[in-house]
Amino acid sequence: MRPPLARLSGMSLKGAIWRLLGMRVGANLFDDGCTNPERSLTTIGDYCTANRASILQGHSQEDGTCKSDRIDNGSGATIGCAAFVHYGTKFGQGTCVEADSFLKKGESRQVALGSASLHDNAVHDGSQSDHVDATSSNGTRF
Repeated sequence: MRPPLARLSGMSLKGAIWRLLGMRVGANLFDDGCTNPERSLTTIGDYCTANRASILQGHSQEDGTCKSDRIDNGSGATIGCAAFVHYGTKFGQGTCVEADSFLKKGESRQVALGSASLHDNAVHDGSQSDHVDATSSNGTRF
């Protein structure tokens, strides 16, 4: 039998349920089956993705002592399938923890790894604007 929260995987309602259970969650979380035993120690920013079988673990038993710390996800961060995020980690805006990877305690990711934003793909002509003006072959602007 599946745990009650697993039945909500992939639904937009799951972010609201996480909030009711004490986790700090931003807008538009896509959670496809993330496990998080320490909800009060976890912060997830806006527009984040937590993929299937990923684990956010805010505690550990080390050298006979139980240790715990916060996990902070920046806006637009992605946690890959079956990724394991340990306590005491921070990853910044737009970063990606790849599938089947382990983010160890004390590590932080501030540079986007494996992800691209619209601004990264934009064509810059030296002007201050990031706007890309595209016209199709028949003259239609989009």
